[in-house]
Amino acid sequence: MSPNPGPLPPASVCDECGREGVKISRKHKGHRYCQTCYARMFKRRLCPKCGNFSRLPVHITNAVCRSCERSRPCVRCGTTMTRVGKMTAYGPACGTCAHYFNDPEPCEECGALSTRLARNRRLGHDLRLCPRCVRADQGTCEACRRHRPLQECPGDGRMLCAPCREQGEVPCPQCGRAMPAGCGRRCWDCYWAAVVEQRIGIDCAAFSSTVMARRFEGFGRWLAATRGNHKAAGALHRYLQFFLEIECGWGDIPDYPALLSHFGAQALRRQLLPMRWMEQSSLVAVDPA
Repeated sequence: MSPNPGPLPPASVCDECGREGVKISRKHKGHRYCQTCYARMFKRRLCPKCGNFSRLPVHITNAVCRSCERSRPCVRCGTTMTRVGKMTAYGPACGTCAHYFNDPEPCEECGALSTRLARNRRLGHDLRLCPRCVRADQGTCEACRRHRPLQECPGDGRMLCAPCREQGEVPCPQCGRAMPAGCGRRCWDCYWAAVVEQRIGIDCAAFSSTVMARRFEGFGRWLAATRGNHKAAGALHRYLQFFLEIECGWGDIPDYPALLSHFGAQALRRQLLPMRWMEQSSLVAVDPA
């Protein structure tokens, strides 16, 4: 006598007629239909939205076809999708919002409940893991500083990504200097130089006169040359208000007594780098007294 196979999986049970062990032909708004119930409950008629023939549920008078259902915006965030993440009972959900309609399940590694279980075959098993456990092999590469899957380098024991571990250092396509292969199309200095140029252009758009826009552009390039691109990118915007106030008061950079009279010595000390640039550019002559 064969052993008891146990209860049938829910996917083989028709929610309409209750029969077990049947092939599910259609799942509509979370309700499963076997082949018999599908033929009885879904009849071929014109879709009221697109005008094409489709098998629509007879108990929903304003039902639309699958293509029209999937073309609706995401029911959670309202974005228009090119690819549906999940069809829920309330409508389509985008890939970002789809996991919110899943039932929480325990992670097979740590047991934490999550709606975003996934598999990572690089870990050597087929367990369904939570976002924290599925990224257990990822981290910041010690060479290129990118967050990627890491492995220990046999030479020096550093944790490196695949490009840095296999290729080492390569010339930067933009400046030609050596850089870790994981950086990609440009080194970090070229990246921050591009950020400086972008932020100079954004801040220069705040000026109403081209004279002060050119002044601020010159200050930004001087700051990048003296302090480095990385520090200049982070510090450039904080000096914009100082230049805007100068433009509002004089239209161009005035002499040092006018600046001292308007801002005061204490405020000018907080603008040390712009004042140093003005002095080196012979725009102002600072009075030592």
